[in-house]
Amino acid sequence: MHSAENAMLIKNSGPIRESWIKIDLSQAEGSIISGRLQLTCRTGIQYIDPDASNYMVAEELCLYAPDDSWTEDGITYNTRPEVYDRVARAEVTDNNRVFSFDLTDYFNQCLKENKTVAALKLSFDYPSSSTYEFFTQNESDQTKHPKVYIWSSQNPDAVAILGDKDDLQYGPYISNNLTLPSAGARGSLIEWSSSDPELLTDTGIVTRPAPGADPVYVTLTATLTKGSETQQKKFELTIIPAASDISDVQVIDTNPS
Repeated sequence: MHSAENAMLIKNSGPIRESWIKIDLSQAEGSIISGRLQLTCRTGIQYIDPDASNYMVAEELCLYAPDDSWTEDGITYNTRPEVYDRVARAEVTDNNRVFSFDLTDYFNQCLKENKTVAALKLSFDYPSSSTYEFFTQNESDQTKHPKVYIWSSQNPDAVAILGDKDDLQYGPYISNNLTLPSAGARGSLIEWSSSDPELLTDTGIVTRPAPGADPVYVTLTATLTKGSETQQKKFELTIIPAASDISDVQVIDTNPS
């Protein structure tokens, strides 16, 4: 994947497509308490009817640790380096959704070995005939660029916010009211905002479409604050229509316990 491209491609069957990333760790100070990579899926995932038998089918995107001797202009399928352990993975469930990978241990291992670059290969664990695209730095929408977040022991408020942010898990499909906490376990204050309060209020009350109607979509935003640190986390949610008969109900409870 060269810098001129605006999408990283992944496909595990012919023709195979692989994407490789290098992350500069030279500015990291001290021990890394938390390090994360965020990628936004661009295309390749199709909406799956929640009433279908294959509703839960999804690909699992994996990150592997390769040798870092390759260069952007020099790497090819035949010259690609050996890949070592899998360092992170996430289930890919929807287009335009942000997927966050915890790379804390991998980043610290790189620094322990005096490496200032962390190399990654994006792949799936099993053959996939679909082509998946993820945004790169060249995509015009900067909100969807790949992002790396690193917190060190010198920034405890940011570390607390990250932990509380990771605890928040909703969707992508919802049918019940959501429990939206006003504070995180590590002391962050949390405020909530819905893009359409008639579908989902800022307090988590869900209004489902009528039976037979199409699913509706809403963005729920959490703003976390601790000290001088502030971060947001967005959830792109699909609200499932109400069932016409109790025998048709499929329970999909995505609220955290």
